Amino acid sequence: MLIEQTLKKIPLFSHFENEELEVIQGLLVPRSFKTGSIIFKENDEAKELFILLSGTVAITRQDEFGEIVRLAELNRNGDFFGEMSLFDGQPRSATVCALTEVETLALSRNDFFTTIKKDPTAFTKMFEKLSLRLRESNEKYFSEMSEKNRALFAMNQKLKRLDEMKSKFINLASHELKTPLNAILTAAQIIADQKSSLDPMLFSEFLGMIIRNGDKLDSLISNILLLSQLKDPEISIERKEVSAAILMDELQNEVLPFIKLREQKIEIDIEENCPMLFINEVKMHQSLVQLCYNAIKFTKDRGLIKVYVALDSDQLTFGVVDNGVGIADQEKEAILGGFYEVHDAQEHTSGQFEFMS
Repeated sequence: MLIEQTLKKIPLFSHFENEELEVIQGLLVPRSFKTGSIIFKENDEAKELFILLSGTVAITRQDEFGEIVRLAELNRNGDFFGEMSLFDGQPRSATVCALTEVETLALSRNDFFTTIKKDPTAFTKMFEKLSLRLRESNEKYFSEMSEKNRALFAMNQKLKRLDEMKSKFINLASHELKTPLNAILTAAQIIADQKSSLDPMLFSEFLGMIIRNGDKLDSLISNILLLSQLKDPEISIERKEVSAAILMDELQNEVLPFIKLREQKIEIDIEENCPMLFINEVKMHQSLVQLCYNAIKFTKDRGLIKVYVALDSDQLTFGVVDNGVGIADQEKEAILGGFYEVHDAQEHTSGQFEFMS
């Protein structure tokens, strides 16, 4: 009677009459499995359907990369697995392993077909339930595949955008490096060609041009190297104790000339009792300077730029705030990505401080 109640819970047999259930019950053989044992393996010969009475089993399959993928975990009385073997006789499509002590009832393929030959009409409803289960599995498969396709499409679009950004960055970097290099070569060529007749004042101007563009070239190369180093886990970073006040003084000294050229105002606020920082001073300085350069570039003339150091429990926060053009909400998630710029990279200004609206 207990087995009949279990069979009634199984969709395959839920509409069977008591006499039909008695026939099925007579075919079932109790099978027990210890924890960790393999009930059957993928590609094994298919001989039986199993009905779970107690315990938990895992259904797994090996993907095309050799990785084991868990397809399902069954632990309810009346769950069943291996049903396809009753019909197609093909090798097992998955592996089933006992995660705990497991009790099952096994229905062999040979006994099943022998019984069908005797009374084929008794099993019509069973085929209907199997067809429904296959249809549901098919719909689930296509639903999952559609979701994966959408995710792949989104990832492909993202990769395309990153590839476009990389190409634009390379073009931009080439242009940025070539501009000061051409100025240096031109000035040097003029000095070399006219060294005996060149006016002393022009000579000084050309020398100044070489020095300025040399400094700019050095700065551009340093910034590109800094970007690559920040992504490289093999780069060792030397640290030492530095005060926030010293960092702010060095920052102000570097950006103040550009602030004055743009008639902007900078305010620096350091919270009292800030602890000493154990950091790489050079890289921290470079990061703060770049943030300030961005603030200068994207803030109008006579705008205000604030730099602050705030202490929150055991954490120091450095911030740069400006009243410039701002960043749209939809862009904020991506601004920390490598080489990302809200504007098209080709619209980038060649200078470090000219206004970029």
